[in-house]
Amino acid sequence: MNLVAIAILSIMMLWFCFDMMLNTHQYRSSKILIYLVIYILLGYFVLFDRDNLATNRYTNGLYITKWIKLIFTSRIVFINLVGNIFLFIPLGMLLKYLKLLPLKAFLIACLIILLIESAQYLTKRGIFDLLDIVLNMIGVIIGYICIKKVKTKESTNLKTNQV
Repeated sequence: MNLVAIAILSIMMLWFCFDMMLNTHQYRSSKILIYLVIYILLGYFVLFDRDNLATNRYTNGLYITKWIKLIFTSRIVFINLVGNIFLFIPLGMLLKYLKLLPLKAFLIACLIILLIESAQYLTKRGIFDLLDIVLNMIGVIIGYICIKKVKTKESTNLKTNQV
């Protein structure tokens, strides 16, 4: 069930992401709410819907040099690295859509990611991993720069008045 839910939610999230990248129109709050619900559910299934670990664990991310050699030969390494980036691209898009300045968006993303990593550590549903934090932030940055500038009603009205 977990993989089916992840697949369905991922497809829905991809649709929202492509829609946000290709369109610069304002979204209704109901569409953004649906986007958030899907994103939160996807995050839960990917990050927390797993067996408890025996102990709280954390890593400092120094294993990345070994993983770089394995990225194209180990399925687990590839999924972990790519998944940690892709899962947070929608967050960057949402922060850009909310018209947050880059520094504020970066700080909010850091806070959200640190809360998620801490929750995984405290609930023993994952590992507090510094490399995950870096990869998650790369995903946020990609999402933030991917989305086109969102038109506001004021800028649309100015353009129509000038014509």
